[in-house]
Amino acid sequence: MPKATELSQLAAAADDAVQQISCRVEYAKWLDALANSIHCALEGGKACLESRIERAMALASLAQFLAHDLTQDLQRDASDLQTAVDSAQAKE
Repeated sequence: MPKATELSQLAAAADDAVQQISCRVEYAKWLDALANSIHCALEGGKACLESRIERAMALASLAQFLAHDLTQDLQRDASDLQTAVDSAQAKE
């Protein structure tokens, strides 16, 4: 049976995971908004085609940055959580 300390460590890791997932949901919302803005920029409007393309490219660059940052954060968080779980299990 796990000790109180190990349960506490696992609970802390679970709390961290919940918070990290909540942050990543925000990233997904930002990426969705960017994709929508890119679509709108290319769809048409009063601006000339060249201006719309430049705007879409700038937004796409921002989306790339956010997606790359999100990927790195998720990889780091997964590794940190695995380390916390492994540490708690090793103390059993």
